[in-house]
Amino acid sequence: MLGCPPPYRGNNTRVAGLLREMRALGYVVHFAGVGLSEEEKAGTLPWVDQWVANFVQPPPAPLSLWGLLKRKTRSLFYRLHWVEDKLDGLFYAPWLDEARELQQRFHYPRVLISYVHHSKFLQAFPDSCLKLIDTHDVFTNRRHRLRAAGVATYWRSYSAKDERRGLQRAQHIIAIQEQEAAYLRRLTGSACRVFTVGHFAKLLEQPLPPARILRLGCIGSRNGANVHGWQWFVRDVWPLVQKRVAGVEIWVAGTLCEKCTPAPGVRLLGQVPSLADFYRDCPVFINPVRTGTGLKIKTIESLMHGRPVVTTRVGAEGVESFLGHGLFICDSAEEFANSIVNLLSDLPLAQRLGEESLLRARSYVLENRQVLAEALAK
Repeated sequence: MLGCPPPYRGNNTRVAGLLREMRALGYVVHFAGVGLSEEEKAGTLPWVDQWVANFVQPPPAPLSLWGLLKRKTRSLFYRLHWVEDKLDGLFYAPWLDEARELQQRFHYPRVLISYVHHSKFLQAFPDSCLKLIDTHDVFTNRRHRLRAAGVATYWRSYSAKDERRGLQRAQHIIAIQEQEAAYLRRLTGSACRVFTVGHFAKLLEQPLPPARILRLGCIGSRNGANVHGWQWFVRDVWPLVQKRVAGVEIWVAGTLCEKCTPAPGVRLLGQVPSLADFYRDCPVFINPVRTGTGLKIKTIESLMHGRPVVTTRVGAEGVESFLGHGLFICDSAEEFANSIVNLLSDLPLAQRLGEESLLRARSYVLENRQVLAEALAK
């Protein structure tokens, strides 16, 4: 597997879950990083059989005056929405020879790439090798979609033509949720097989003990979509909850805290030493994200920890099967607040719904494990 440095924490857990499941299916997993730090390498090693490479670009050469002008011009075009990112813009050409050397050495029967912008690596492997891309997200016109929703920052964004070109370098494509899988099937046509494989997380053996405190939990990274959703929540939803639930608190964990301003009843924890303890201490979780792509990892992980989750339609994409089993979908501020108040007003009910979500999560993992096995089969 070729893995990239995840830009956000959720992507990191996605990669770890896939590695763990592939080994559980009986595969020997070799891992090659792309620009991973020593800390990221150390975090990956427990989940792989062998670390084989880390593809790193050399420091860029100083730009000429003409090169600097071209960069400034392209940056202006980005801000004016005139251009998308280049599909292979992050790829360093000598990496192809390095990848070919790995194939000559190990004779891999299959190779899995994370993200479409690393798809050029697949050109280093013969057609006899099963080539897969785990997409994580759909990147077609992503910048336009996020900015239309009021999110100014984004990670990568490609034209439909470029995303199709990158995906068609593979034979099998893994989408993280069915809505995106349907789009990728339309985009690539009959050239590729598309599989939907959701998120894998370690399941609890027993439900978490009941939490008897009027407290919400929220965990997330500082990416633009999370920040946008949090700002909506604290402005439009949180005051409605505070008026109806005396003494209520919300604890926020993760790098999202770096973008949060202090507010009454809001406790910013930053990076927590134990996620298990964090889930144990909060009886109800929220994910107020209102735009974005992929699967909202923190929604499914909260459900997998046996805690009910109040989220939006966007936050529930890919896990709609949990509706009625601890998942509440609310797009208006009033609906969102009402669901939170109802759960906090009946904590035994919140506990029962969380236990139902844990039961549903076990079926969810088995279903996704079966599809992953099909995707890896030649």
